[in-house]
Amino acid sequence: MLASKLLLLLATALRTFAQTKGVSTDLYNDFVHFLAVDQAAYAGDSCTSPGGLTRLANIAITGPDIHGFILRDDRRRQVVTAFRGTNGNTNLAEDENWNSSSFDTLPSCVGCRVHRGYYGAWVTSLNTVQSLMATQAAKYPDYGMVITGHR
Repeated sequence: MLASKLLLLLATALRTFAQTKGVSTDLYNDFVHFLAVDQAAYAGDSCTSPGGLTRLANIAITGPDIHGFILRDDRRRQVVTAFRGTNGNTNLAEDENWNSSSFDTLPSCVGCRVHRGYYGAWVTSLNTVQSLMATQAAKYPDYGMVITGHR
């Protein structure tokens, strides 16, 4: 229920922003579309066709409690990786880990610091998610890659 209210609030804010700051209608519609896809990630397996897209693979990494899916959007010619956001105590503990950490997975970012909780969860899932994405990129080389959600 709270997530639905936040989604409505964000969509309303985006519409206002789009009308006052020159965001194109197409970009605004993309934001709304990906918000709906992100929202579907909370439903897990009970949502068989998130946003009307074809599910290609599930993301389920139990340690840091990262969940989502890899989807194919034939109309937009995109492979979409969607992550579910905060959903339980494990995620809350990661969210509340405000300390910073070196951004070791991007060596070109010398001296960069990132949120330790999110980054720790990402490092734990990095190989699995990259492997899933690489498999789909090889199958659909003419499709763009989109990553949406958070974790």
